[in-house]
Amino acid sequence: MPAHTPTGRPVFEPADRIPALAALRSAVRRQDRAAVAAAFDGLDDEDDRALACRVVAETDGSEVFLRRTVERFPRDPLPRSLLADRLVQLGWGIRTAHRAQHVSRQQFDDFHAHLRRAELLLIDVCAEHPEYALAWYLRIITSRGLELGLGETRRRYDRLAEHHPHHFGGQSQLLQQICPKWGGSWEAAHGFARECAAKAPDGGPNGALVAIAQLENYLEIAERPVSVSRRPTCVTSTTRPGGSRPPPGPPSTPPPGPTPSARSTPTAPSPPRTAPPAGTPRRPRTSAPSATARASSRGVTSDPATTRTSSKATARSH
Repeated sequence: MPAHTPTGRPVFEPADRIPALAALRSAVRRQDRAAVAAAFDGLDDEDDRALACRVVAETDGSEVFLRRTVERFPRDPLPRSLLADRLVQLGWGIRTAHRAQHVSRQQFDDFHAHLRRAELLLIDVCAEHPEYALAWYLRIITSRGLELGLGETRRRYDRLAEHHPHHFGGQSQLLQQICPKWGGSWEAAHGFARECAAKAPDGGPNGALVAIAQLENYLEIAERPVSVSRRPTCVTSTTRPGGSRPPPGPPSTPPPGPTPSARSTPTAPSPPRTAPPAGTPRRPRTSAPSATARASSRGVTSDPATTRTSSKATARSH
């Protein structure tokens, strides 16, 4: 998406630099369903659609408009996906980005309730539209937040990758799941990042995953006591300026503005969580992800998808 020329100061809100996203945000605020639909119809790149979805989800009060739209157009996958992402944002807003010991049990309960409601919307969309990238991408996020495990998160990513093999947002989400803070390992995280970068199309943003994995690794090491070795487990020179694979011949000019999913994926690392507050069910060690997507928490032991009727359960088999 074309963006305004940088102003010389940091701009963290994509809609403040990308005219198409500013117009989309305005359409949501005035509750113009047709304009919102047209905005998404004009986006061919799935990472751009993920970024646009996040702009909608972070628009205050958008849930009222989105619920009404879903009621009027119950079979349209876009309003349901947008409402699901808004519910995810609201849930993480309740949970906050604080460490677990500073989050009450009621906050955790409300957080998980929002994610379950989002999950039910997305299950329907994936059952009816198996190739719909936006819904599968969001289900990778809800899987991590509902603690459905690496296997389920990977399954959802694989369904996304069947039709969209270089989806940077989905890869960023799976990378977070593979990190040790979510039960993975640095070997797996670095390996996955390098694999995505190696297979990415020329000029793609996927090489940034290598840098993200390194940053995650560094921040974990930086949090260790001084007496503990802070030597990185994996430091390579596989990244290039801009974080992407350069095309052969003359280098292509990168598009201005943030990478396609700069706000659509919670890739920024965050401090690991410690013990939960008194009365909160015991959870494995994890961390609160970035404020960009209000990071995920743990504590749910069952997939809400298993409570759906057989027609909804078909999403599990796709």
